[in-house]
Amino acid sequence: MCHRIDMKTVAEGVETRAQLDFLRAQGCDYIQGYYFAEPMAEGVFLDYVATHAVCSEQDREEQGNVVQLDVDLFNLVDLIDHSGQFIQVCHPEDYTMVFANELTRMVSGHPELPYQGKRCYEYMLGADGLCGYCPMNQMGDEAEKTVEVDDGDHVFQLKARYATWNGRSAFAEYGRDVTDIERLAGLVAFRRLCHIGAADAPARYNGTMNEIEVPHKAQHIIDLLEAAGFEAFVVGGCVRDAIMGRTPNDWDITTSARPAQIEQVMADAGLTTLATGVKYGTVTVRVEHESFETTTFRADGPYSDGRHPN
Repeated sequence: MCHRIDMKTVAEGVETRAQLDFLRAQGCDYIQGYYFAEPMAEGVFLDYVATHAVCSEQDREEQGNVVQLDVDLFNLVDLIDHSGQFIQVCHPEDYTMVFANELTRMVSGHPELPYQGKRCYEYMLGADGLCGYCPMNQMGDEAEKTVEVDDGDHVFQLKARYATWNGRSAFAEYGRDVTDIERLAGLVAFRRLCHIGAADAPARYNGTMNEIEVPHKAQHIIDLLEAAGFEAFVVGGCVRDAIMGRTPNDWDITTSARPAQIEQVMADAGLTTLATGVKYGTVTVRVEHESFETTTFRADGPYSDGRHPN
């Protein structure tokens, strides 16, 4: 396609002989990568591509009968942006973002801001540190996995995998917002539980709808807040999962205490807190190496960006 409009093509990051042969067969003009040498500085690389043509003009003319891949990059990106999926790629070693499609940028609440080089938890959540529901936490030893992420506002069903991006390790996640589907499933489960006895109930349901078996570490946080005169409850996906008989991945807490009050109550009890999302009312409380996101009550209002309250 580039040759049709008199443009040259450059392939960077070529690592195998098969890649080299493919690019030559497609008439690529310049090829550079680890297959040939160590990574080059920008100035050295520009000099390199100016003087090391892999496919000459004569070679390209002789390859005129090769079927060119009819790919329009701009339309391809447009398709990705309007695929209805959230797509995000970051480097796992430091969480810096390398790609986010339009839908993902919209969810951040500030799609006009550049994401390149930003840490994903900063750009997407406005958090100061790692979030407790990062898909990487669910990967274990697997290189590819289907995961479900519940951030308290939305539930995402994602395909997550480790990959390589321009010669560096990368973590890619892509999928859909299934919040409404999950809420419907929770409602169905709730109604079902209202009509069954304890003997038939799922494993974590203990016979009454207002009782859920809260882990002792999460309950300890709730007890501390209540002893200090505040209200506190478990909230979000953990409640849904417990009602449906599934074991929650994490437990979130909501409270009438404000972030500074949460920090003070926990400090008085000798617990560590992390200011992971103070501007959204969230403080992460650490109990014996486990994290519990604890968020101040907030009134529901308009969500112009579809995710964060105005």
